[in-house]
Amino acid sequence: MTNSLFLVQRILRGLGYESEIFVEHRDSRLSDVLFLVDDLPDHSDYVLIVHHSMGHGALDFILSLDARKILMYHNVTPPHFFAGISERHQHLCETGRSQINAIVAARPDLYLAASAFNIDHAYGTYETAVDYVEQLQDAGVDEVMCIMQMGTVPHEVCIETLRQWGEHVIPRFRGDA
Repeated sequence: MTNSLFLVQRILRGLGYESEIFVEHRDSRLSDVLFLVDDLPDHSDYVLIVHHSMGHGALDFILSLDARKILMYHNVTPPHFFAGISERHQHLCETGRSQINAIVAARPDLYLAASAFNIDHAYGTYETAVDYVEQLQDAGVDEVMCIMQMGTVPHEVCIETLRQWGEHVIPRFRGDA
């Protein structure tokens, strides 16, 4: 549960939409602002934004609902970051990463990335990019959008990245390689 959910809720409500937040676990002090995921309605008259940032036990239930779905991917921290620090969080990250394929297979109506951080996906050689796009393709993804300029990435690096994608990555998936 992050403050970004409250921000999305404020924005949606400000635009005139009803918006509630459903969670798997909640502190009793938040029972007036957070609802339990088991109480999600089972009909198709709403859009469900699935905020995925760690593994959880409610995913199968959520994916089985008739509602249209938007995946808001808020990055799953690489599990090794928690090695020796928190076995629980390491397990949640491992679970979250393993659940991504199931989410993609459920074919949400829209995918949103809420975090630019994912070192082992975002950086490397063009071979690294090809390997990652192949993983996405195996999971059922048929369109990839890349943000080449983030934060303080120099213009020259962005141009070189575009060149590498244009020469090596895109042709591989168009069948030109």
